[in-house]
Amino acid sequence: MIRARPRAIIVDLTYSFGMVHSSWFNRSYFLSCLVSLSFQSGLLKRKGWDRSLPPPGYFSVKGRCPDEDGEEGCDFLVSRSYVDRWQRVGPGWKFYNFHVIPEVLANPSVILGGLKREGHSHGFCYSGRVSKQMQNAEIELPPPPDRVGVVIVCPDHRGNVVLDYEWRQEDPDRPGWPQSWLRDFVRPIWTT
Repeated sequence: MIRARPRAIIVDLTYSFGMVHSSWFNRSYFLSCLVSLSFQSGLLKRKGWDRSLPPPGYFSVKGRCPDEDGEEGCDFLVSRSYVDRWQRVGPGWKFYNFHVIPEVLANPSVILGGLKREGHSHGFCYSGRVSKQMQNAEIELPPPPDRVGVVIVCPDHRGNVVLDYEWRQEDPDRPGWPQSWLRDFVRPIWTT
């Protein structure tokens, strides 16, 4: 059993094996060996990843929990591939206004439950006002007038996963709420 410096061994194996062998069989065999080594060295746990860390391919954002109490300190997962795609192919406003996600999750005006989308009925909508709008990496503007930041979250086996976010028209009667919220969501779960 390997116990000394497993990360260094795996990195070395990855580098040398990737450079020398390129056939599908060799790569799949290598991956099975790598997973086996990871289990033996304790890098991976057989019952899943270490829940104190985000799963591979995600990063964590802190926010208010999606329940009636609305306690602070829940973790939300954002896919790294989504952020990479927004940066490479757009839309550019999503990449530059990524700050909407942590701002709205941490300080929502309302948490709405019962997402009216096929397969996502257990999802949540976080809605709230944000501090700014970024036009690009250097130009900061005031937030869009009469708009709120909306973050769609869906819990699954990984945790609370952010599916999407956007600007929506603000309800004139309820500050911080999205307009026509009853069309897309079932009920408010938590409100300020």
